[in-house]
Amino acid sequence: MPTPLSPPNFSGVNQGELMDALRNCELGKGDEILAQFESDFGTLVESKNVVALSSATSGLHLALLALGVSEGNIVMCPTFTFAASAFPIIYQKAIPYFIDSETETWNMSPQYLEEAILKLKSNGQRAKAVIIVHSYGNPAKLDELLAICKENEIPVIEDAANALGSTYRNKQVGTFGTIGVFSFNRNKIISGAGGGCLVTNNKNIADRVRYLAHQAKSNTPYYHHENIGFNYGLSPILAEIIRLQLPSLTDRIKERTALRNQYQEIYKDIAIFQTQCPNTVSNNWLNAALFDSDVHRSEIEALSQLLKVETRRVWNPMHLQPIFDSEQYFGNKESESFFEKAICLPFSNLLVHNTLAVNEQK
Repeated sequence: MPTPLSPPNFSGVNQGELMDALRNCELGKGDEILAQFESDFGTLVESKNVVALSSATSGLHLALLALGVSEGNIVMCPTFTFAASAFPIIYQKAIPYFIDSETETWNMSPQYLEEAILKLKSNGQRAKAVIIVHSYGNPAKLDELLAICKENEIPVIEDAANALGSTYRNKQVGTFGTIGVFSFNRNKIISGAGGGCLVTNNKNIADRVRYLAHQAKSNTPYYHHENIGFNYGLSPILAEIIRLQLPSLTDRIKERTALRNQYQEIYKDIAIFQTQCPNTVSNNWLNAALFDSDVHRSEIEALSQLLKVETRRVWNPMHLQPIFDSEQYFGNKESESFFEKAICLPFSNLLVHNTLAVNEQK
């Protein structure tokens, strides 16, 4: 079986603590487990309100609902991202405007975002929200992006699904916008094999999200529903698995950063990596390398196959996806160049060591 690209690490979780969580669920204390997770996570990222959810995708959906996004509204989103960043826009029958990347961090370009906003203004329109993604854990250029959104009075949702532990000016990304979301999927730096959460400093938004995430049940002694709700809550067992790993986050970032440094040294003559701008720290969740040719990329892919170590091509931009090919796009094919020549390298020293050995033989 191949070594996964980014396997989960459940160190810090022991059998006794999991059994305690199961017993507490039997005793009807699941809500207490969730509350402790939300408290600990809020302390870690310094956010006033945390809502535990089944996924980051559900968090994005609820964020759009909380901001009043509905049919026909325009939401701006990076084109260089995983589809889950864009799908919730469609859930709301809203209209995505896809914004290309800048070539340093590979994240949403302030220039193209402003172009899209100005085009809307010229038609007497405005976006209902902007989704900023921190791709592969690398912080976006938040100063510029947030300034543009503030000037145009557009609320920001940060998709920090990949970016737990990544900081901008010593502050956790995902906590700059009106709403942020995080993922604990199988391959994330902290994993519950699933799960996510939403953070916000606005209590009214948090209360609304919590209400909608739990089937929109009114506070009555019987089942009463005045709105359509969703089954988007997080399992208390997964919440405890995640919570027990949180103290190890700093060490995990150090491990991934050390591996990135090795990759950069090995491939310095044939590849470049996402630039980490001043005043930012990336968790280096995945190391995306842009090779100088498709030949070099193919060689690395062939080596990884030989070693049974997973690599993965970077995101195919949303504006190239069949489901989105009729939507508005602003850019100059920057993200397309990433897709043509870049891959995500595995969080596994096996590929590093064997690449070094191959290079020495040459």
